[in-house]
Amino acid sequence: MRRGIQTETMSEGRDSHVDSEPAVETRYSTGESPSEAVIRALAATKGVEPTELDLLYDFIDPEALDSLLGGPVLGDESQTVVAFSATGFRVVVSSDGHVSIFDETDGR
Repeated sequence: MRRGIQTETMSEGRDSHVDSEPAVETRYSTGESPSEAVIRALAATKGVEPTELDLLYDFIDPEALDSLLGGPVLGDESQTVVAFSATGFRVVVSSDGHVSIFDETDGR
């Protein structure tokens, strides 16, 4: 199965993919991997425990996500952004530590 993943480098703004407000927005830090933050944010969006979610690996390789983004890079003029769909939501994760979850049914 081929996963739909978009990656890009941006110099301005946090997110060129989404025009609507996120359902959940959070950050990850050096003590938490990007994939852990995505799981936490998706669980908060759906109002469930993280263990109740579908496996993140069904949508994106968590190890590849963590390897690509690593720990957050603060003050970086350009950043890497990874966007993918998971369980009816658009997930946008950036190398500056931001994680945004958007409802894909909000007219996008």
